[in-house]
Amino acid sequence: TALAVAVLRVLAEMAPALRRPDLVLLDAWQSLRGTANPSPQVVIVGIDQKSIGVKGAPAWPRNEYVPLIEKLSKAGARMIAFDVTFGTVEREAPNNPLFAAAMKQAGNVVFGYEFTGLGNPSPPGMPAPEEIQASAFPRFKTAAPPPASGVIAPEPVLAEAAAGIGHVATVESEDGRIRVLLLVVRHGDKAYPSLALQMARVYTGTPSAGVEALEGRVAMGEWDIPVSDSGEVLLDWPAAGEKAFPEYSFLDVVRGDIADEAFRGKAVLVAFTADGLDDRDFPFAVEAPGVLVYATFLDNLFRADFVQAPRWAWLLEWGLFLAAAGAAVWLMPRLTTPMLLAGVPAAALAVLGTAAFLFVQQGLWIKVLYPCVALVAPLATAVAFRLRATERESHDLAAEKVENQRLLGLSFQEKGMLDMALATFNKLPFTEDMKLVYVNLGVDYENRGQRDKALLAYHKVFEKDPGFEDVGHRIQRLTQAGPSTPTLVPTASPTAVPGASPGATLKPPTLPATLVVPTGDESPLAALVSTPDTALPHEAPTLGVPTGPTLSGGGLTSQPTPLRPPSPFATPTPLGMRTPLPTSGTLSGSSFAPGTRFARFEIEKHLGRGGMGDVYLVRDTVMQRRAALKTIRPSEDLSPQELIEMRQRFYREAQTAGRLTHPNIVTVYDVGEELGMSYIVMEFVEGQTLTRLMKKDRLSAEQVRHVIYNAGMGLDYAHANGVFHRDVKPDNIMVTSGGLVKVMDFGIARVVESSLTRTGSVIGTPAYMSPEQVNGQKIDARSDVFSLGVILYELLAGRKPFKGETVPALMFAIIKAEPDLPSTLDPKVDPAWDPIVRKALAKERDERYASARELAEAVRDAPAR
Repeated sequence: TALAVAVLRVLAEMAPALRRPDLVLLDAWQSLRGTANPSPQVVIVGIDQKSIGVKGAPAWPRNEYVPLIEKLSKAGARMIAFDVTFGTVEREAPNNPLFAAAMKQAGNVVFGYEFTGLGNPSPPGMPAPEEIQASAFPRFKTAAPPPASGVIAPEPVLAEAAAGIGHVATVESEDGRIRVLLLVVRHGDKAYPSLALQMARVYTGTPSAGVEALEGRVAMGEWDIPVSDSGEVLLDWPAAGEKAFPEYSFLDVVRGDIADEAFRGKAVLVAFTADGLDDRDFPFAVEAPGVLVYATFLDNLFRADFVQAPRWAWLLEWGLFLAAAGAAVWLMPRLTTPMLLAGVPAAALAVLGTAAFLFVQQGLWIKVLYPCVALVAPLATAVAFRLRATERESHDLAAEKVENQRLLGLSFQEKGMLDMALATFNKLPFTEDMKLVYVNLGVDYENRGQRDKALLAYHKVFEKDPGFEDVGHRIQRLTQAGPSTPTLVPTASPTAVPGASPGATLKPPTLPATLVVPTGDESPLAALVSTPDTALPHEAPTLGVPTGPTLSGGGLTSQPTPLRPPSPFATPTPLGMRTPLPTSGTLSGSSFAPGTRFARFEIEKHLGRGGMGDVYLVRDTVMQRRAALKTIRPSEDLSPQELIEMRQRFYREAQTAGRLTHPNIVTVYDVGEELGMSYIVMEFVEGQTLTRLMKKDRLSAEQVRHVIYNAGMGLDYAHANGVFHRDVKPDNIMVTSGGLVKVMDFGIARVVESSLTRTGSVIGTPAYMSPEQVNGQKIDARSDVFSLGVILYELLAGRKPFKGETVPALMFAIIKAEPDLPSTLDPKVDPAWDPIVRKALAKERDERYASARELAEAVRDAPAR
């Protein structure tokens, strides 16, 4: 680790991107150091949007600046600086004498010019013009000022009239932000001052001969400005950033709207401040006016408060880094973990704190980030290795403890203390070698005539491996030995019990026919619903809760119901008590026989099995009414903690849905846990799902309006109460025998989310999912609007809007594809439906109907033909 950090430190000297962390630290400390009271001697006159609105876009004729100079000179400005370059332009020839005369009259005007090819070491092709050479340093000893290969000369008559001219070259840091100001540039064999330095010289009244570029500083009369070897000064930004200096509009100054006192004795900077004209990036702001560089430099000069990186700083930085790396290699392995965790962060914080103090209080910038990394990175590595070693040791101790517990249980069993043995084995994880242990324990219980406890031991094995050691036959034999033990009648297809006698099979339940109550024509769907349909093979009716195919892998398949062990929601039975199996019922996970009780609800018949559990027709023994009861079957892959979280989520969702009372929503009566599993009881609806109605025949436009409008109003009521469905599909829309539309299963899709995601399935039915569901984003009411829009499309066009050979392809289509409009697929569909469908199926939720009510009302007002 220390070697890797050392390589990183070396690369940081060459790779700009690796120097950025130091810049972040510099900016953080700068925010602590910045003064809240910058020098009042700096004023900005901005060519702002207001001025441009009156005088037009730059560049203005140069005679436009004459009234400004006259106004400022009359007001007593001590120095007037233009952050503008005035090159030779033919069209300005008539205006230059006027502008030059104003400059001479004022006697304190400076402006800038440009160098080209900054950093190019090639010698210039020709010397700089005389007016530029006249501004060169008479002497310079700066170690390595950056060279420039070319220059754009200013207008000679203006340069001669100005009190000083300087270059406007700027230097950006690795992240594109300006933190330094370049004071010195070399062109040929001479060095030239920047515009900022000329501003300071004119303001202080220092003659050109009094300015020298020396090693580590620029001397200007009695002022010393600290610079780097390349002639850069590190700026100390004021706390207020771009609002630190007073700014007045060019137009207001020229009109005389600003009092003379605002400029008397001040350094006045004239610059472009309108958005997009001269925007620069600074640590405190993005796209702020570039004139802030010169204003900040003058502020630092007037307050004699500069930030500097001492020439010896690199020695200290490398010394700290090598010391930290040496400590990581030699000292850290010898320290205890508590000493490492306390000492190393304390040392890193001490280095950071000292450097921060030197910067904030003394203005000294020392880069200490990588020395701190050299301390903290090896610490993290050392702690990680020690934790891994500790974890390995703990794992070994845990394995030893498990083995000791197993031996203790076998010792109890050998001494005939079977209950103590079972209690000991129950504390151990169920591994492959524990199956034989439980079978042998069950045999011992059988030999003692304790059939109930033998069943407990055999069930432990049957849950994991029904075919192991003839355990299924043993359970069947024991359950048939007494009048109170249950019979295995699962809902799967006939399956032989391992080890059972020939002909012994597990019988599937008889599926009842769809209940249909004939009615009159009180709704557009009454006749269609009350028309008997032909049930598909093995298809269960839809009474309150839909059943049918479930998602498996890449498509929809009908799942046979396997023999399932008792639900993991079941409460373990204390040793010595009888197994809590339902009277007149079956083992948990299989269908319960008529007469089985779930709290106050008595099962009348098993209606079928859906993707989340079994559905029963029950009788409420208290309210004396029929209801639909649905059990919730969790995945076997869930841990105990996940099972608890799923059960809590189930109760929250069911209780929330139970507060919904609306004629277009299936009412939830009760929720609870009984016979080792969770269940939900809801209104018993005599009718058919929209899926079945769609299989019979295409619905008319009037029938489509009836279904979508009522379903939409039910959804809107739920949304208003903070409940989102998440799985709106035809299977979850019931049409009663009287034509009443009801939406069901609110929130139930979310109940099994942790279980389904563990088995690789998708929450919700893929063909009806919204783009945000596919992308795993937060769900709101507009997601249900999209799903209802898919149903509307399918009812109108006779096909789903999105197709795919596989589930991923289908999801891609939902996110990207634009379906054909219904009227283009079926000429019988009125084109007036197209914009309704298009808006409901918008990919961006903000472009959809804002609520289910809006969609419902749009459908209600659509054509009926």
